[in-house]
Amino acid sequence: MKKNKDNCISLICVGNELFYNVLNTNVHIASRICESNGFSIDINILVPDTIEKIVKAVGFCLKNSSILLISGGLGPTFDDITKEAISMYTRKKLIFSSSAWGEIQKRFSERKIADIPEGNKKQAMVIEGADFISNNVGTAPGMIVKHNNKLIFLLPGPPWEFEEMLKNSVIPILKK
Repeated sequence: MKKNKDNCISLICVGNELFYNVLNTNVHIASRICESNGFSIDINILVPDTIEKIVKAVGFCLKNSSILLISGGLGPTFDDITKEAISMYTRKKLIFSSSAWGEIQKRFSERKIADIPEGNKKQAMVIEGADFISNNVGTAPGMIVKHNNKLIFLLPGPPWEFEEMLKNSVIPILKK
């Protein structure tokens, strides 16, 4: 495969847990899937759940790549702050998406869970102008953010969700 800036991808993996007690398998998943589809992961950065560090890593990656994958930080808890960091970086607001909320409600319904925790509404917040990516495995939808002619894909951190969305949503978009 001949490398050029259109097929080289940066990957940022977000999460305090990745520094201590969880093996980061998403870099291996991304490398395997991307390589088999004509892309390569050229930069991989691991960052903690800190807005400033996520923003700094995004800036570095987008100076070196036109495609950025970010895994992690899309959940309902207080330390899931990836969307907030990308909102800050792009200077775009976070807005509530009724479409994303509908998909989250559907996922809970499929699992026979009637009472959706209030915190899950956070997962329906999307960056203004972004397209959301359905999550057929978990509850956190992903997102595609276009910024300065570059693509930022926000994907959940759990490996089974990350892999499914990368294979079935991100790669088909990149191949267009």
